[in-house]
This record gives sequence, structure tokens and C-alpha cells, in this order.
Amino acid sequence: MKKIFSLLCVTSLLLCNMQSVSVQAVEIEKNCTGIAEMRYEGLIDRYSIQVSNYNGSLCVNSITRASSAIAEIGVKNLTVQYSYDGNNWYDEWNAGDFLAYNTDEHNLSNYIISLERSGCYYRVTCKHYAKESFWKTQSNSNTSNSVWIPQSMFSED
Repeated sequence: MKKIFSLLCVTSLLLCNMQSVSVQAVEIEKNCTGIAEMRYEGLIDRYSIQVSNYNGSLCVNSITRASSAIAEIGVKNLTVQYSYDGNNWYDEWNAGDFLAYNTDEHNLSNYIISLERSGCYYRVTCKHYAKESFWKTQSNSNTSNSVWIPQSMFSED
């Protein structure tokens, strides 16, 4: 009887120890995943960016929208790019950041950019950005459509 009782005690100790190790590993994994998702997801509801040719200049329109008012919202690192073939793109210059504060939406409406060259395609890239607090921000990269800027009649090229 003592042997059976001892065998049951050893078996139950082994089973208890195995379960506690498994539970601890799952708890740690869930906590880390929750922190990462909380910091980077869900602030931006909608975003877009478009360009058009405006008399040989580039006209930029963008929107970045959140579900409620937040500390900062808009576009960061708006970069103008050009291409001669529509496939290989080169940065021309960085127009900077365009942000609004304590609101749920930022619109960049009819922002006109003078261009250095013609006879090529142009587009813009940016990061749509939203910040609720130091710990909760979101940034989504985006590239606009491209437009052909024809060779100017008055060009000195």
C-alpha cells in the first residue's frame, strides 16, 4: 500500500510541475503580444494621397483620418520623386511634415509644388501619422499615383 501511495504522490508532483511551466510560458507570451499591438495599431481609420498636373506643377491632395480627436495627425516625410521611365524612381526633395493637432483629421488640399524638371513622371511618398500619446502612435507608408509632366515650351533644356 505504501508503494502505491508513493507512486501516486510522485506522479501527481510530476504532473503539477509540468502544468505550471506550461501556464507560465503562455502568460508571458500573451503579455508581450498585447503590448506590441496596443502601441502600433488602430489609430488611423482612413488615409490616401493623390497627385495631379497643375500647369506643369505638382498638385498634392491627402487625407489622414482617425475615429476621434487625437494629439497629432497628418503626413510626415512628404517626398517628391521623379522617373523618366515610370519604373525607376529618384528622390527629388523632401517637402517635410504636415500635421494638425487635437483633431480627428488632417487634409492637405491642393498643395502646389514647383518642379525642377519636365518630360518625366512625378509622384510623392509619405507616412500617414497619428499620435494619441507617447506610447500610442501609428505610421502607414503610402505612395501616390504618378503623373506625366510634359516638356515645357519655355524650358531652357
